[in-house]
Amino acid sequence: MAKKNKKTKKELLQEVREEGMFKEASDFTRKKKKYVAASDKDQVMMYVLLIVALLAFVFINRIFGV
Repeated sequence: MAKKNKKTKKELLQEVREEGMFKEASDFTRKKKKYVAASDKDQVMMYVLLIVALLAFVFINRIFGV
């Protein structure tokens, strides 16, 4: 029974880098897209709805004392 040669972590890391696995992963994580509104009107509407939702949450919290 012959023993299989185990690769060291350093050898595995070098092999992975040569195959470009890290490059693909880093490219994917860098390209995070944020939501962009179609127009200025939509952008304003988003902020208005966000503020209304926040106020509603605070108001309901105060009424029910949660």
